Amino acid sequence: MNAISQKHDHFFFSAMGNPKLALSFFKTHVPAKILSKCDLSTLKMFDTKLIRSDLKKRELDVIYKMQLRDGKEAYFYVLCEHQSNYDKTMILRLREYMYLLINKHMELNNTSKPPIIFPMVLYAGSTRWHGPRNFFKLYDEHEELAKEIAMSPFHLIDVQSMDDDDFKKQELAGLMSFLMKYKKVKDMHDYFQKLKPMLKIVEIDESSNLSKVVLTYLYDNLETEQAQEFTKMAQEQLSGEVRQKAMTLGEGIRLMGVEEGRQEGRQEGLQKGLQKGRIKALHEVAHNLLRLGRGIDEVVAVTNLSRNEVMDIQLELSK
Repeated sequence: MNAISQKHDHFFFSAMGNPKLALSFFKTHVPAKILSKCDLSTLKMFDTKLIRSDLKKRELDVIYKMQLRDGKEAYFYVLCEHQSNYDKTMILRLREYMYLLINKHMELNNTSKPPIIFPMVLYAGSTRWHGPRNFFKLYDEHEELAKEIAMSPFHLIDVQSMDDDDFKKQELAGLMSFLMKYKKVKDMHDYFQKLKPMLKIVEIDESSNLSKVVLTYLYDNLETEQAQEFTKMAQEQLSGEVRQKAMTLGEGIRLMGVEEGRQEGRQEGLQKGLQKGRIKALHEVAHNLLRLGRGIDEVVAVTNLSRNEVMDIQLELSK
């Protein structure tokens, strides 16, 4: 920031810091309809550093807090712009600062209700302002679409309100939603029968390694006994890559997870034990496959271990 900018900024900040001048400014420039809802006797300057401590310090925005006629708090936000050329994205900066103010207000008042904020820009550039003042004007030919999306309620995908049969129709998206809906499983048999046809979908594009993502999340959400039951069902009723990976994860739980988790006596210890069991089991599987002469790439694909981990195991075998 150069000396000239500092001079202008300091003047604006100092002048607007004067309560009488600030009151005159707001009475002059705020629309009468909005002023009628404000109790101007409660005007008080708000420290902008509270909302912009993480941004570059600039003395060109001023915030005044007040009460509305109904007693709720509201703000006047004034941003001063005196650059030679106007900023075409000013509306974005203004919105960013307003969102920061909303968050700070909710934090300070321990509320989830956002305050009313009336934003203003005091432009003192060398030319007249010709930039957009409406956020949606930035979208050009997509203005109406942007407005429609922004002004509509956000699109909600509530998995708890969705029927289980709908998940099957949604293919891969349905599989993800199904798993997130049933993070806690009560009836493993019913759960498995609903999940089984959707698990077969991940075989379509195994190059994405989606089966690993799905099965890892699934096992992480199951209790120990449920994980063992799922592994048994997977062995009997699944096939291909999904079955093989389910076996690998299930074997990890059998080897170490259950015993170590029970010894810990609490859920945190159980989860650590399960994870250690999975890792040890994967290493044992990799060890056996390498001894049978399988290639490193194949072992990586089967176990989902990293290439470096498999190479380390191969190195141990060669000693």
